[in-house]
Amino acid sequence: MIYLGADHGGFELREKIKKWLPEWNYKYQDMGNEKLEEGDDYPAFAFRVAEQVADDERDGKEAFGILICRSAVGMVIAANKIHGARAAAVYNKKMAVKSREHNNSNIIALSGDNLTEDEAKKIGKVDFLVQGTIYPDIIESGTGDAAVIKSHHNVVKTVLVKLPGEVKKSN
Repeated sequence: MIYLGADHGGFELREKIKKWLPEWNYKYQDMGNEKLEEGDDYPAFAFRVAEQVADDERDGKEAFGILICRSAVGMVIAANKIHGARAAAVYNKKMAVKSREHNNSNIIALSGDNLTEDEAKKIGKVDFLVQGTIYPDIIESGTGDAAVIKSHHNVVKTVLVKLPGEVKKSN
């Protein structure tokens, strides 16, 4: 599931994204704002999306968030206050892919002021949104909560795992 959230600065772009996602066979849920409202408060939408994405991941469900505001920065700051949210501001497809591959982002934030419709489409129309993470393959299990895993780039790391899929500490 992809969760969407936008304030007045991202409302127009979010409405376009809502049309594109079903065309690309993605399911989404709109977490607000429901109408264009100049005085709305972006952290409310960032928190809603971040909490839902983090809750779904803890429940073992595949989830991703897309936040849109004027700069993308405020949404990222707010979303990252939620435990389990890993939000990144992205301004092109390359940044979006890197945020997913290298930082395991589960939320991207887009700038309503600085992205063209075509740029936003390129960012949204890639399968990385809901497929895979940087830690897909457990090579061998260690004792206790440790496991040796292989990242997307075949880098071997030892990590301490809090819950399946949640990295607590890595070397």
